[in-house]
Amino acid sequence: SPSVERILSLPPETVVGMHWRKFIDEAEPFNAEAVKRFEECVTLGKEPDSFEAMVKHPNGTFMYFEFRLHPRRRSDGQLLHSDAIIKNITATKHAEEALADRLAFASLTSEISSQLIDISPEELAERLPGALAGVGQIIHVDRISVHLYNKAEQTLERSLSWNSADSPPLSEQGRMILLDSQPQYRERMKSGEPFVMESLDDLPAGLVQEGSDLAAMGSKSILAIPLRVDGEFIGQMTFATTACERSWPISLIADLRVLCDIIANALARKRKDEVLRLSEDKFSKAFHCSPDSIVIVRLRDKTILDVNSGFTELLGYDRDDVIGRTPLEIGLWSDPRERQAIVDDLVRDGKVTDREFGIVAKDGHKLRMLGASVLIDLEGELCNIAIGRDVTKQRTSEKAIKELRRFESLISKLATGFISIPAEAIDNQVMRGLAELATFLKVDHCRLCLLDPEGARFLCTLRWGKEGSAWGDPLEEVRFADYPIFAKLLTSNEPVALT
Repeated sequence: SPSVERILSLPPETVVGMHWRKFIDEAEPFNAEAVKRFEECVTLGKEPDSFEAMVKHPNGTFMYFEFRLHPRRRSDGQLLHSDAIIKNITATKHAEEALADRLAFASLTSEISSQLIDISPEELAERLPGALAGVGQIIHVDRISVHLYNKAEQTLERSLSWNSADSPPLSEQGRMILLDSQPQYRERMKSGEPFVMESLDDLPAGLVQEGSDLAAMGSKSILAIPLRVDGEFIGQMTFATTACERSWPISLIADLRVLCDIIANALARKRKDEVLRLSEDKFSKAFHCSPDSIVIVRLRDKTILDVNSGFTELLGYDRDDVIGRTPLEIGLWSDPRERQAIVDDLVRDGKVTDREFGIVAKDGHKLRMLGASVLIDLEGELCNIAIGRDVTKQRTSEKAIKELRRFESLISKLATGFISIPAEAIDNQVMRGLAELATFLKVDHCRLCLLDPEGARFLCTLRWGKEGSAWGDPLEEVRFADYPIFAKLLTSNEPVALT
């Protein structure tokens, strides 16, 4: 019939008179079973039969056909001819295959999802390649790769890939994608929109560079789907064919998006675990190697969980002296008010910074500390990590410098007061100076004694006493014979201090 030409591209006039074997050869490739059954019906006249076969169309594509063969006999049973009814079932077959693939893909996606839940980064690295291989075989692609986004460098760096056995291996050219040089592609990925290319001829004018890169890597068709977690772009997953071009149906893209979400979340967990592990390693090194005092206290019962060597060396405790006890039990705080203020701020804000406080060492001496505290979760327990630095010497020095400046200011003031005053006002000026000096030094008495002309005694010329205090020694003079220690002032020119 004329439809033979439409179905098999064989003109009826060429088929008429053609031997059945040549007809089969023209419509190759029949499988061996199909050829056998065709021969049995045509030459042996066996009972009517029907079977399916895949046939290569002259345009190079493969099509599915259903063959129904009916032998025709004369009344005496002799075989006259056979009728062959050929039906194109390619669309039906493709629909069945697509449905089977979708069911297989759904099953695989569910399996991958269950496999990637709550596994370690090491297990994830072991299982993902196998998962990619299963996906590639079901959706009929030659390559799958996963690139992770490096925000600092503005690059996509390949971290995982799968290659079919018939496809050439991935080159180093595609290991890193420079997003700065491909602004349109970058914006497409970051916006969450997939990149779909069924043919290099389909590329928009603005993606010429991407097209040349893909051609250099041997890709015929490509689908790139952004990997996103909580709305944040973390990379892309790429599916490609190298043997032939293909289409990317919307239903397939939707299914692959689900898979990409599963893998993106698994990779995000892996990255967080790696960052956490690195952070824990850094914290451990910082904790044990820091010269500052660091203590970890469990918040619910104020128990000390750990201290570093900076704590034990500064305060003189052994770790066993403090672990399992509270700061109050070991008498760590020197001022309860400072402690309460820090605790209140810590509970309210979750952290305290640049706070000065006092603590008591094991031997009882007091120290001034400058530190910070922060609340963190350690294995499900809310804890306070407190870091302190000894600033006792610094504060003592600052206080001494401040007192010295005050003293210098006082001396300058006193000296200025004696300039250009009459002789009769000197005694009053000296008395005011003695009063200010005594107040500054926090003493109760201050006397001015002058050496008498004979050099054997001091005469107490002027004196000042704190209001309400007793004078003690009422001497008007100090004889060196009675107090030889004061005679040193004449010879050594050094101060005499009696404690």
